[in-house]
Amino acid sequence: MSYDPREGKLPKWAQDLLADLRRKVEDAETRAEEARYATDPEGSDAVLYPHADVPVGLGDHAQVRFKLGPRKHDYADLRVERGALLVSGGQYLSIEPASGNLARVRTREDY
Repeated sequence: MSYDPREGKLPKWAQDLLADLRRKVEDAETRAEEARYATDPEGSDAVLYPHADVPVGLGDHAQVRFKLGPRKHDYADLRVERGALLVSGGQYLSIEPASGNLARVRTREDY
């Protein structure tokens, strides 16, 4: 960030205000860069809208919760760990193969 040589002639409070604003801008730029990395699909093991024009990476070690029904425990949490997709739920889960590359996950009460 460039400094205007006339700043040295400003009152101390104005110089302090400019310095504070510069720190805030630098902090915001740092947070923006971190957010960009967190949403970079290339640097993420979980990607939201993978077939969209602008896919959104959820960051490394992201865990995603899907609600499977209206009750509190009707959900499945998914995350990648050691090259495998881990699925856990609020209650028993039923995993039903639908084809060679598709499975349905449902919550079950009858166990």
